[in-house]
Amino acid sequence: MFVEFGKFNPELIDFINNYKINYGIPLDPIYTGKLAFALNDLIMNKYFEKGSTIVMIHGGGLQGISGFNQLNNELIK
Repeated sequence: MFVEFGKFNPELIDFINNYKINYGIPLDPIYTGKLAFALNDLIMNKYFEKGSTIVMIHGGGLQGISGFNQLNNELIK
């Protein structure tokens, strides 16, 4: 599912929060959250050949979480 720049939906927020719970890795809702969300969608839809090596680079952006939360009632845990 594609989410436009600067926009979000409940599915993305749930994914970001669950990712942190499951893997201990925080994601921001603008860049890395959408990257991980899209990559997960590709994996779930069997886009990659079985046995493929997939590398996702977390480029940071976590400073944006506090501002996002101030504007959006603390959605990111």
